[in-house]
Amino acid sequence: MKLRALPYAAAALLYRLTLALGLGGTVMFILFAPILFSVLPHEVPNGRHLAGLIVGKTLPFVQLWGVGGGLLLLGLGVALYWRHEQTRLRVARLTCALLITLTAAASLFFITPAMDTLRDDMGVIDTTPLDDPRRVEFNALHKTSSSVHLFGLLAALGLLALPMPLRRTPSAA
Repeated sequence: MKLRALPYAAAALLYRLTLALGLGGTVMFILFAPILFSVLPHEVPNGRHLAGLIVGKTLPFVQLWGVGGGLLLLGLGVALYWRHEQTRLRVARLTCALLITLTAAASLFFITPAMDTLRDDMGVIDTTPLDDPRRVEFNALHKTSSSVHLFGLLAALGLLALPMPLRRTPSAA
């Protein structure tokens, strides 16, 4: 490898690591949350409440990675591929990275804080009647949150499915 190719190789590696860590963290969280909700209620009093608190405290880290990692993917996508890809690949790559960023930001800055406020107001959610307006709103926000996270995951998988050139050819420099 030539010395001048090192910055490109380092940026390409960072791009792939960012995508891999983001996908890995999201998939891990998707597996982690249901396990907590299935195990804790049988093992501890107020187990569902405890599971909700753990998930609620962990989720912002996944969301923050989505925002920061999405912005990094956007920047690296422009730097690495802007001049060297067909227009449709550029648009697809940047759209996927932008969707990752926007879905994580929507969840981090709007949906999760609203759910936290409702959770704090209700106390233990399971003791709040199902028809209580706060619980109805919380459940609706939970469904929205799940859909938003799924959409972000699909965008990340779409980004993963796009071809990634291994190196820039000298004639393209």
